[in-house]
Amino acid sequence: MCGISGIFSFNSKIQLDELKKFNNSLIHRGPDSEGYYLSNNCNFGLANRRLSIVDLSNKANQPISFLNRYYITFNGCIYNYVEIKKELVELGYKFNTTTDTEVLLKSYVEWGEECQKKFNGDWAFAIWDDHKKEIFLSRDRFSVKPLYYFYDNKNFAFASEIKAFKNLNFPIEINSEEISELTDDLFNDNKTYLKNVYSLGGGCSLTINYKKKIEFKRWWETKDNLIKFSSNINDQIEYFKFLIEDSIKIRLRTDANFGFTISGGLDSSTLQAFTNKNLKIKTNSFFVDFPNSELSENRYYEILKKNYNNHYHYINFYNYNLDYDEICKIIEMQESFQFFACSSFLNYSEMSKKNMKVSIDGHGVDELLGGYPFIYEELINKFSFSFKNKINLKQLQKIYSEISHESTIKDQFIKKKINYKKDIYNNSKLFFKKFLYKRNIDKMKINDENINKSKLNSNDNFNDELYDTFHNKSLPIILKNFDRSSMGNSVEIRSPFLDWRIVVFLFSISSNSKIKKGFNKYLLRVSSKNILVDDIRLRKKKIGWQSPKDQLLQQNSKLFSDVFNDQKFLESNLWNGKKIREQVEKSIKEKNFLNLDNYWKYFNAYLLLKNY
Repeated sequence: MCGISGIFSFNSKIQLDELKKFNNSLIHRGPDSEGYYLSNNCNFGLANRRLSIVDLSNKANQPISFLNRYYITFNGCIYNYVEIKKELVELGYKFNTTTDTEVLLKSYVEWGEECQKKFNGDWAFAIWDDHKKEIFLSRDRFSVKPLYYFYDNKNFAFASEIKAFKNLNFPIEINSEEISELTDDLFNDNKTYLKNVYSLGGGCSLTINYKKKIEFKRWWETKDNLIKFSSNINDQIEYFKFLIEDSIKIRLRTDANFGFTISGGLDSSTLQAFTNKNLKIKTNSFFVDFPNSELSENRYYEILKKNYNNHYHYINFYNYNLDYDEICKIIEMQESFQFFACSSFLNYSEMSKKNMKVSIDGHGVDELLGGYPFIYEELINKFSFSFKNKINLKQLQKIYSEISHESTIKDQFIKKKINYKKDIYNNSKLFFKKFLYKRNIDKMKINDENINKSKLNSNDNFNDELYDTFHNKSLPIILKNFDRSSMGNSVEIRSPFLDWRIVVFLFSISSNSKIKKGFNKYLLRVSSKNILVDDIRLRKKKIGWQSPKDQLLQQNSKLFSDVFNDQKFLESNLWNGKKIREQVEKSIKEKNFLNLDNYWKYFNAYLLLKNY
């Protein structure tokens, strides 16, 4: 919905020009309007770049204030704002706009930090209390909307994207120690490639006042909110269907145009089918195809077109010619070392051209119900005899072989067998280690709630792995990458499967409802029966939304060569430039373009960091 930013200077006054420069680096996130607030002594400034989605009037521009005391800048959407607004009206509050931002601000005034638990939404917001001279920052439960902050004891600043911080007047340096391996794993530790710049964790808040007192709180833990639910599969189906439908319904609360991003896979197709069949709403559906490639899912796209009467927008990836400037733009937007998601960038670019400001996407359900092959590789790899195994080894291996591409299946996972004697011995050792750990847990506690990772540690190994994947592994990075691709084109993603009620429900039930009768994602498949066409509902192969790197690398091999011959690249202390250049030139000469993928991270890193 927006780009947000702010500066809190403890030793000097803030210049409006600095705040504007900081804020306008996020113009792609909010091209519709800009707004600013400076405190009376000019040591604090709040800013916003707005993408108008709920209440398109100028009254809803940010920052919004209340009682000449509270000021807010907000990115995202509170989907249940209609219900919360009714509650606040009954308490005597009056409203000047129809935006969810005003509801959020007055919820904070009424309920304080507890308001976070009332919200069903995706958000990153900051509220300045001019009486207390303190700033309160909050991030949604599952890290959907980004929020970064800088702190060096002299200045505190926050923004929606990492790139914004290079526009500040105080020194910003590359964090060489953290990026030595050039992986995106550092983002899952709430770190970044810049010194003193961190990500606020999902389900966390931060408060800092004029005395430099800073406090982190973890206000949400999924495992602490699990519910007792019937083990009857029919009860689960009915409740899941209700949640999917209601989650879509409240995410369609928008005064701007919306579209659906579809891949032909189970997840996005389910959302479109529920919208068409249950909500009786036609959609604008966008599909990126890779013709004559193993990545193409055009067959399933045609099935959707045949069975659901929508407005379909077909995008041929190969008609999109990338030049050097375009590649640099995507890399700078994405802020990633490992990924180059040009297919998603293209999708949202086309949506934006068609005047769509909201995209309904299917993120999250692969992590919630076990959709990815790598989840099964991880489970098989560490599988041992245990009463926590609700899904046996043969089931895992069968699902793994059926959802994976033949070329990616690894024999070590298919051929693995259980060594019962060894497993029982190792599990006994592990039990005593855990016993000793619990006795010494107080000595090992980490106070920084922003760094701690949430683990389920239930009696269900499959659910434990899904929980870790959802909260700590693949999903946070996927959400970060898709946020940059969409907001780089001024399009906001809304993901119904990330509704907190769905997440809590699916982690509250046994994995036996997720793997059943030879299918993964079983509960989703049976819940969409007679709604989603069977050709898609019962398909097993997982392709996923990727970009055809072999062709990309071949088309852009000269760009690779040019970058790796650049003097700054060769002299960088982050890598061995001469050795990399030699290996890249060898691959290009031998036309082994797929091998260039091994050096993509250096290409990304150089273009991403060269302006710091």
